[in-house]
Amino acid sequence: MLFLVLGMALGARAQSKATAPFFRADGEARGAAAKSRLGAALFRSQALTLDVAGLRGALAAAPSEAQAGAAPLVLVLPLPNGSTGRFAIRQSSVLAPALAARFPEIKTYAGVGLDDAAASVRLDLTPRGFHAQVLTGAGNSFYIDPVAPNDTRHYLGFYKRDMNRAATALACGFQPTAANKSATAARRKSAQAAVAARPAASGPLLRTYRLALACTPEYALTKGNTVAGVLAAEATTVNRVVGVYERELTVRMVLVPNNDKLVFLSGTGPQPSPPYTDNNGEAMLGQNQTNIDRIIGNANYDIGHVVSTNGGGVALLGVVCVPRQKAQGVTGLPNPVGDAFDIDFVAHEMGHQFGGNHTFNGDGGNCAGNRNPSTAWEPGSGSTIMAYAGICAPADNLQPNSDAVFHTGSYEEIRAFVDGTTCGTSAATGNTPPDLTVPRSVRTLPISTPFKLTATATDAQNDPITYSWEELDLGRPGPPTAAQVPNDNRPLFRSFTPTPSGTRYFPRLSDQLGNTSSRDEQLPTVTRQLNFRCTVRDEHNGPVGVVGGIDFSPTLRLNVSSTAGPFEVTAPNTAVSWTGGSAQTITWNVANTTAPPVSCALVNLRLSLDGGLTYPVVLALNEPNDGSVVVAAPNVTSSQARLMVESVDNYFFDISNVSFSIASVAAPTISSFSPAGGLSGTVVTLTGTNLAGATAVSFNGTPAASFTANSATQITATVAAGTSTGAITVVGPTGTGTSATPFVVGAPPAISSFTPGTGAVGSQVVLTGTGFANATTVQFNGIFAPVFTVNSATQITVTVPPGAVSGPIAVTTATGTGVSAGSFVVIPAPVITSFTPNAGSAGTVVVLTGSNFGGTTQITFNGVVAPTFTLNSSTQITVTVPAGATSGPIVVTAAGGTGASETNFLVPPANDLCLNALPLACGQTVTGSTTSATATGDPVDDCFETVDAGGVFYTIVGNGSPITVSTCSSTTNFDTKLFVYSGACGTFTCIGANDDDLTCNPNGVASAVTFNTTAGTNYLVFVSGFDTETGDFTLSATCSATSPAPVITTLSPASGPVGTAVTLTGTDLNGASSVTLNGTPVTGLSVLNATTITFTVPTGATTGNVVVTTASGTSNGQLFTVGTITAAINSSKSEFSIWPNPVAGKGLLHIKLAARAAQATVTLRNVVGQLVSTRIFSGSETELSMAGLSAGTYLLTVQTDRRTPTVQRVVVE
Repeated sequence: MLFLVLGMALGARAQSKATAPFFRADGEARGAAAKSRLGAALFRSQALTLDVAGLRGALAAAPSEAQAGAAPLVLVLPLPNGSTGRFAIRQSSVLAPALAARFPEIKTYAGVGLDDAAASVRLDLTPRGFHAQVLTGAGNSFYIDPVAPNDTRHYLGFYKRDMNRAATALACGFQPTAANKSATAARRKSAQAAVAARPAASGPLLRTYRLALACTPEYALTKGNTVAGVLAAEATTVNRVVGVYERELTVRMVLVPNNDKLVFLSGTGPQPSPPYTDNNGEAMLGQNQTNIDRIIGNANYDIGHVVSTNGGGVALLGVVCVPRQKAQGVTGLPNPVGDAFDIDFVAHEMGHQFGGNHTFNGDGGNCAGNRNPSTAWEPGSGSTIMAYAGICAPADNLQPNSDAVFHTGSYEEIRAFVDGTTCGTSAATGNTPPDLTVPRSVRTLPISTPFKLTATATDAQNDPITYSWEELDLGRPGPPTAAQVPNDNRPLFRSFTPTPSGTRYFPRLSDQLGNTSSRDEQLPTVTRQLNFRCTVRDEHNGPVGVVGGIDFSPTLRLNVSSTAGPFEVTAPNTAVSWTGGSAQTITWNVANTTAPPVSCALVNLRLSLDGGLTYPVVLALNEPNDGSVVVAAPNVTSSQARLMVESVDNYFFDISNVSFSIASVAAPTISSFSPAGGLSGTVVTLTGTNLAGATAVSFNGTPAASFTANSATQITATVAAGTSTGAITVVGPTGTGTSATPFVVGAPPAISSFTPGTGAVGSQVVLTGTGFANATTVQFNGIFAPVFTVNSATQITVTVPPGAVSGPIAVTTATGTGVSAGSFVVIPAPVITSFTPNAGSAGTVVVLTGSNFGGTTQITFNGVVAPTFTLNSSTQITVTVPAGATSGPIVVTAAGGTGASETNFLVPPANDLCLNALPLACGQTVTGSTTSATATGDPVDDCFETVDAGGVFYTIVGNGSPITVSTCSSTTNFDTKLFVYSGACGTFTCIGANDDDLTCNPNGVASAVTFNTTAGTNYLVFVSGFDTETGDFTLSATCSATSPAPVITTLSPASGPVGTAVTLTGTDLNGASSVTLNGTPVTGLSVLNATTITFTVPTGATTGNVVVTTASGTSNGQLFTVGTITAAINSSKSEFSIWPNPVAGKGLLHIKLAARAAQATVTLRNVVGQLVSTRIFSGSETELSMAGLSAGTYLLTVQTDRRTPTVQRVVVE
């Protein structure tokens, strides 16, 4: 997974899906993390590899907080769960400008979340690597830290909740002086008085204090023992502390300009005087005061602190700005790094210096001796910054680490102190705190009963806001689960990180839904008081950076009485099932909550559909608190329903113990009703679904006079007087159903007359009457007429439908059916029962037999009108097949309409006979059909492919090349058979046949035949069908092009004696079957390609033409002269030299060229020109063997690639 930085303006807070290559989750990082101390201290984490240079370059583009109006850099950070989050980033230095100028490699940044609106972020990039602290409003704060101190490439991202602090045994040794306590008490009293009059708030001003942060030499050793390394580590710590203090207190701290003078290295450089006692925090209080005052000067800082490697933490209370005390703060851990050091210790100890006391009520482990009774508002170890999370006794510990928030009591203490300080500077933030509204009514709760408190707030700047309800009670010390004592108001409910919801459930909702209890939230079981305060925070990104504004409510007091409770839901309390719309009885244990002092008279019942997380469905409001009520189950579907019964005008409630299911039932539907209309008093039957339990039936809004739900699928209802036309509606417990068509109120139609009184099927009849508007059907003696037109409310034109018989006519509308008094007489249509013959060509006389032929006006053969026919009787007609007729039905048109034959009359195709064969040409495609083809004239020679059915003939003229005829291009599935014949009609000779050609048609129904032809010869093609099949087809003829006759252009040489090798060039020489010289076949014939032939002049050849013959014809003649060699022997021997000459009969003749040749041909001939020997070579030299030669004179010819032939005489001895 990759994560990226995007340079873009601050935009909408939307879920980011960006990734990029600065951070990468990979095996390299996981390997480094497996070896790290930090990895071992985390329950869960994500290992990351960082492109440090790339990130540094991207962060360089982040504007400074001082650059008003500059768009922040949008940085995408990896979240520990594997997703990403976007943040708007600005530079925000925690180093004074002069210090930052001397150490430019130390950069710190601040920003806000874009995907989580309530998130704030503090980043740094220093020589010690990258660090990120992200604080959120949903308890998902997380960190990104190097896996090891000297590893700037590999990192771990982890949620704060996944830190294991069990190994840290050190604690804060805070012991305030009497003066500290007195001053703090006075400030608290003043602040509480202000709260009683008006809620305290912060946010408009950012207070900035100059921080002088020293280190012991032992601390410096853990940071590489260099000034830059120590300052980088201190910048990370201060940056994280400032991120919390700005968000919580609107307070910032900046390292003083010469803070590097307070870095004391081990064994080198200036040393502290007096030296720090690294393992004694109390001793270092005075030592630090002396060192910082000496080096920095009392007037040059506002708060001083020292970091060490031992002794835990210790500080004076409320000493910021106080001379000779303001540097008395110490934090020391063996591993001074990370959140456990920065937040749990440094932020905690500085909290003391700003006037905050301990807030935990536990007294075990490190809590013992450090509890402050007047501020012990948190049960057990507590969980806020000024508590002791994770370092008290196991029975006290609520969680491993502190949450990065101050308890509302701590906020009250610290803000009172800050408002009274006289040092530091202030800057306007442009922020105002949220405006908070909370309940003010004091109420009494029953014991052991959950309750909830709700606050609402608005923010003038529309900043994201979060809420925190916290308990402000003091009582006996001890673990959270200690037995409760009446009227002892020890804290029972822990603090949680702020959330976007203003409602807090006591105990938390997850425990209630799981029927479990946690020691950090204990319901009161005795009579006592509970005091709560709601704190609301905003997060403002303004001109001075990211700051928080806080408002908190006056204390809300609740009384608890053991005379009532526990208030509990008793049913449904098991995994029952409800049906939507059904009546359900809810019961609960009132437990004396109606009596004083609880006095709860009314309750509300709410339903959750998501397992108890939300309760959007109201079942009942303001019901008597009597323990039982019957409600209608909502018509919803859920398998996670939970019920809440809550008090009205009080805060307590209870939730059913387990989830139960609800099955929804569909709303009523009306699929049909009958009759479709009528007058008042008409009884209408409704058919549909979910009709049982119907509570109302209405006709166009008018309630039915009466109705009865007969079943879930049927209702009968009576139309009431005054009803008008409109839809019918049924109301049931699960919803409302409405008919798709209206019920029509009115009288049924009436037919007074119709004309004509008789007619055939297809003729038109005009009906006259009343009530025809919106007619739905017209029938002729029960046969529906599909074609009719309602001309008006008094007239309809209708076509007599097929199948109609004589009888009354009926018209139906929504209000009923009207039937004619008289009958309409239907004239019957003609019927053809047979005809003979059943096939024939134009001019054939056919006799039709049937009935109802009277008044015949027309006869057609497959749509072609027969001009000549004789009506012999009402049962017989004689007719002549018309020209142009094709196979198809015979249709008779008579007085009663038309009648068609059930079988087709067959008209053979024109080329049914061989003598009528249709011409087919090369390259032509024709369509044809064997339908109606007869077997008359079919070929006797069936080519071993039996002729099964009648077929048709075509003729094609050969061109001397192969011809292919095929039905492959047919688009029908007609299974053809194809035959090719030579000869005349009646004297067929088979050439070829085919049934199925699978290469052209995968269905195996097409045919193809390829045959050789003689130019000018006629061939017959016969198309038939497999077995008895007939059908349409497409016939194509493809002819191969004839090759041209060969042509000779040159002979080389054109003369020579017997044995001369000759090269013949020309065109179309492929396939040469013979080459002759003056009629004598040549020897050594070799057809090299279409343009070249080589041969040797044969013995006995005489001068004459050379002729080439191929399958395509004979070439022109080319003259070749046969004779002895007459070429002169070159007088010059400069082209080549030979030796020895004469040469022995079995010796080698050496040949050397005057110049190197890419290719040279050497030939040796006798004196009559016969070729004796030849050789082809490249280069400048070769040898020729004389073995086997008779003594005598020979002629040696050398032909090179660039020269004319050169000849020399050779004598063989």
